[in-house]
Amino acid sequence: MKKKSCFDRNWKFSGLIKLLKVMKLTVFLLLVSVFGVLANKSYSQSKMLNLNMREATIKEVLSSIEKQSEFYFLYSENLIDIKRKINITLVNQKIDPALKLIFEGTNVDYSIRDRIIVLTTPEMLSEKIEVSQQQKTVSGKVTDSDGQPLPGVTVVVKGTTQGTVTNVDGEYSIANIPENTTLVFSFVGMRKQEINTGNQTVINVTMEIDAIGLEEVVAVGYGVQQKATLTGSVSQIDEEKLVKSPAITVGNTIQGLIPGLVSMQRTGDPGDDLSTILVRGQSTTGHNSPLVLVDGVPEPDWQRISSNDIESISVLKDASASIYGVQAANGVILITTKRGTTGKPTFNFTYNQGITQPTRIPEMADAATLAEYANEYLERTGGDPLYTPEEIQKYRDGSDPIFYPNTNWAKETLKNFSTQSSSNINVRGGTENVRYSLSGSYQHQGDIIKNGTHDFKNYTVRSNIDALVNDNLTLSLDINASLGDRTTPRHRTIGMMFVTPPNLPVYYPGGYPSSLPSDQGQHPMINNTGGSGYDNNIGKRFSSKFLFDLNVPFVEGLGVDGYFFYTDEHFHRSIWSTPWTYYAWDEEAQEAIPMRGGFDALANLEERYSNSSSNLINLRIKYERQFEDHYVNAFLAVEQSKGLYKEFSGFRRDYMAQAIDELFAGADANQRADGYSAENARRNFLGRLSYNFQEKYLIDFNFRYDGSYRFPKDNRWGFFPGISVAYRISEENFMSDSFFDNLKLRASYGEMGNDAIDPFQFLQSYNLRTSGVYLGTPVTPYPAIWGGVSPNPNVTWEVATVQNIGLDALILDQALELTVDVFKQRRSNILTTRALEIPKYTGLILPAENIGIVDNKGVELTLNYRNKVSVGKGFTYSLGGNFAYAKNNVVDVSEAADVPEHQKMQGHILGAGLYYRAIGIFRTQEEVDSNPIVPGTIVGDLQYFDYDGDKTITANDRIRMDKSIHPEINYGFNGTVNYADFSLYAQFSGVARAWWWIYDIARPVRNAPAELLENRYTPGSMDSKYPWIPTWHPDMEVSGLTSDFWVKNASFLRLKTLELSYVLPQSLTSQIAIKKMRVYLSGSNLFTISGIKNYDPEGANPGTYYGSAHFYPQTKVYNLGVQLTF
Repeated sequence: MKKKSCFDRNWKFSGLIKLLKVMKLTVFLLLVSVFGVLANKSYSQSKMLNLNMREATIKEVLSSIEKQSEFYFLYSENLIDIKRKINITLVNQKIDPALKLIFEGTNVDYSIRDRIIVLTTPEMLSEKIEVSQQQKTVSGKVTDSDGQPLPGVTVVVKGTTQGTVTNVDGEYSIANIPENTTLVFSFVGMRKQEINTGNQTVINVTMEIDAIGLEEVVAVGYGVQQKATLTGSVSQIDEEKLVKSPAITVGNTIQGLIPGLVSMQRTGDPGDDLSTILVRGQSTTGHNSPLVLVDGVPEPDWQRISSNDIESISVLKDASASIYGVQAANGVILITTKRGTTGKPTFNFTYNQGITQPTRIPEMADAATLAEYANEYLERTGGDPLYTPEEIQKYRDGSDPIFYPNTNWAKETLKNFSTQSSSNINVRGGTENVRYSLSGSYQHQGDIIKNGTHDFKNYTVRSNIDALVNDNLTLSLDINASLGDRTTPRHRTIGMMFVTPPNLPVYYPGGYPSSLPSDQGQHPMINNTGGSGYDNNIGKRFSSKFLFDLNVPFVEGLGVDGYFFYTDEHFHRSIWSTPWTYYAWDEEAQEAIPMRGGFDALANLEERYSNSSSNLINLRIKYERQFEDHYVNAFLAVEQSKGLYKEFSGFRRDYMAQAIDELFAGADANQRADGYSAENARRNFLGRLSYNFQEKYLIDFNFRYDGSYRFPKDNRWGFFPGISVAYRISEENFMSDSFFDNLKLRASYGEMGNDAIDPFQFLQSYNLRTSGVYLGTPVTPYPAIWGGVSPNPNVTWEVATVQNIGLDALILDQALELTVDVFKQRRSNILTTRALEIPKYTGLILPAENIGIVDNKGVELTLNYRNKVSVGKGFTYSLGGNFAYAKNNVVDVSEAADVPEHQKMQGHILGAGLYYRAIGIFRTQEEVDSNPIVPGTIVGDLQYFDYDGDKTITANDRIRMDKSIHPEINYGFNGTVNYADFSLYAQFSGVARAWWWIYDIARPVRNAPAELLENRYTPGSMDSKYPWIPTWHPDMEVSGLTSDFWVKNASFLRLKTLELSYVLPQSLTSQIAIKKMRVYLSGSNLFTISGIKNYDPEGANPGTYYGSAHFYPQTKVYNLGVQLTF
């Protein structure tokens, strides 16, 4: 049953309307204020250039301008003499007079489009394209990816000198060419294309900017850097691959795309399917999640951002993350969203409609097999058989489906498929003075369970506006609002559909839900469809960020910028618990008898409200300057953040009717109200100094001086430095004739912190108990305060010391890229409790202390190839792959002195479990009598290794094994093939050296996987795969001891993403005012290769019921999408 409260609906939708109104008003006020003072100045009119070059070629001069600015030159090498040498000196000059000086005395002309400068010749610009009808002629138009004409593109017949260039409108025409020839289109800064003419007479071409390799810009902490001058270990992906995946969440999308980033989706539950993210594996017994920032500020719901709104994702993995100080020890992920562009408004609309199916559903034992097992179990434990051979045969042949059913509960519970959908609409554009990006997104995930109540909807609105006020001042405003609505059953009994006995029907005749004899009688088709109530979570988030960027006049390169960031989040959770009705079947009367089920006789309701608000102020002074061969970039900044969290809740029970699910309708007795609040604050000083000489010798120094509220006053501040250096060997003169476009060695050292611990551990804690002290006659309970954990006045943050050595190489005209990184991290000051015995009479509970140490070492490899020339009808391809290995080692966790060496955590990986080593199955009584055993062992039980040699199996024989659910190896590879207007993309991801303890049990009234029961031990069996099947909790039976017998290799390789797309001809779409229309078929998780067959190997989760896979299944997605640009 879903919540139907009018208050609830108003709370959700009026809240969203309020957010939209606030956003609309804020944007309006900003635009009014900006336009009121706006001067007609653009980037080209405000950016100042400095040059002092002697005997430099035109190409070198243009390259120098690109390096110290955001300008990007496009030109034809056949038209522009780029080898001509000049002497030039510029001091605080704008681009227009600079270009006039550079090309003085030549016929070169230029046009400036925001930051893109196109060089042409006056003769070409005045050229008229005339098509002769008396000879074979091919003509057409060349445009960029935004549809803008490209003048100056060279078009030649391949293998000849016959050719032309496009005019100012991007038009060209070549006469007297043979049939089936190949035209080559080239333009500096664009990808070359080769197109076969066939019998075509009109060929229109769209060229793409070739920004891979050295010119690529990478987001780093508090700024960006060219990839060529990057000194740290930073990996980045852009939107091109992100938008290929139909996955709903960003965390699921990036799996296998970034080296060193581990993304594992442990469940497919709608709205709860966020991925667990690690950077370079685990390094601590505490909090391992990385810091994630969106446009430089925290956004907790970052995995819900639409991929269509993301420009790039960067991962900082070494000293480059030191600038984030006490929150950076687990790595830093920087998400950059799209901003506005110069030009007419461009609308983009994307819609995806997918159908989803579970990746894997275990095949459970049938009724006959479970009945046979039940008889064996009862006979073994001294009971009488429950089923006769004749009854078992009826289960097997289906001759009496009412009284002897063979129910496939998973099939009866799950739909053949469910649905998910997502859409995004955005508009981007602007003038040279004001640029804007506005977008809205919607996501919906349905339930795979028939008539199920799992449901999730998410709405997001995002706005980024940049305004150039004058030559020196730029203002920006970013606004984000979202609303998430998730509903689940009150009692999430998803696992019951696997373990419910198949000899029970789902429904009795007439559609009455049957009664279940086991495990609280939680019927999958009652509780999962709302019969036990609902759990509804609604979250509203609003954030705004106001930025300014001021260039200090008269001091070239000096500037001041900063921002104010505010976020406000509201959450409302309603937990409505109701009893349910199930039925017993009266065979004689042939009728269903209603029975009451549930944990309470009457309904109860709990309402929780919470509010979290915070603000962040950043102020920075910066300096950037090119002094001939010397480049300097530096800044100093200060940040202050404050946050407040409040929560209150109410509870009432004994509702007389279930029609009104509001607090007022519950009974007055036993009602409860509760609440609390918490504050947080940080203050930070940070900075960076970057220097390079001739872009050959490079150095970056970062630091952060952090103050955190979590620690005592005298131990609140920490200094976290990071230094990285690089040497570009390819820039040496002796490498001028080598085939390396770039060859760079990198090295870094940095210190970072982790303060993700419970705050205020330096204070004595107390617990308030409402009935803790009994006083008076008669004895009456009174509230009391009880002491908790003893304080640790020296508590501080974890410290990560990271060392990294890397190699970057580009060859084959920047087509082949190789990156290798080797790293070592030591995490010290990890909080752990000393293994000391404290007398109970002291009442002391030892606090956690900063005494743990963990090492983590590994290697990462990335290899990418993209052909630089488009051949045929636009045939291009690209290949890429990455590999990462990270293994940790516990150095010290203060273990007790009496712990045996083979059981110590020290010397093993984090998460290494204690397991008995299974060495076989006892097949005869003689084997049982002649070997060390667990007391109570019988024939058919597991045999364990007697590690300590004391002739009996005890807890001392358990061995610490390096097997964890967190993979030590993760990898991915992908490829793209483009031909004409078709494109095919495939991406695979995988993990290795991951292990999952899968503990399935079986009882006469509890089912198990068919493979388990069909290969179980039976009396006299000499080759069964399994022993006696455990029936209860771990460690309560001989074969149920926590042993490596039940540990399975969770390595897998899966086809993560597959997409086939087609761009409709513009001649067709232009008739309906659409610039571009792309349709595509895509899929996610389409197949998986793994040794685990019953369950999805990615679902390995230590928190699952009994260690088995009773989680909402992961899904594979088949998706149809369309993308419109107009």
